[in-house]
Amino acid sequence: MSELKYGRYLHHYETDSDGVCHFSNYFRIFEEAFLSALREIMTADFAPPSLDHSFAVTEAIARYYLPIKYGDFLNVNFLFAKVGGSFLVASASIFVNDALCAELSGKFVAIRKIDNRSSPLNLLLRNALKNHMKDQI
Repeated sequence: MSELKYGRYLHHYETDSDGVCHFSNYFRIFEEAFLSALREIMTADFAPPSLDHSFAVTEAIARYYLPIKYGDFLNVNFLFAKVGGSFLVASASIFVNDALCAELSGKFVAIRKIDNRSSPLNLLLRNALKNHMKDQI
């Protein structure tokens, strides 16, 4: 399967008093990787801010294996698992060096920006995601 890659360092403000990543920041990293993955599969002139909908997370699961510490470089492998009419299901594995530190998954539902109601996914986005997922097999 073709995973999308995202990487960055863990900042001091994302840690607890022991210098370990606070659990809530794993979800922030997951969202950053999600937006990075969307930008990577979409064309340059059709980026997430240009969509007529945003995304709400309706399900989120995290499994923690090893702590991530201040200054560690994170490698995130991101995968779109399912595309529906108005939602996406995605997962991410977070590594430091070759050590698996956490696995996250979530369901992202399209929400219209004008009234915060459920919306079909943008057709260009849905097609780009389906083509990307076809390439994963």
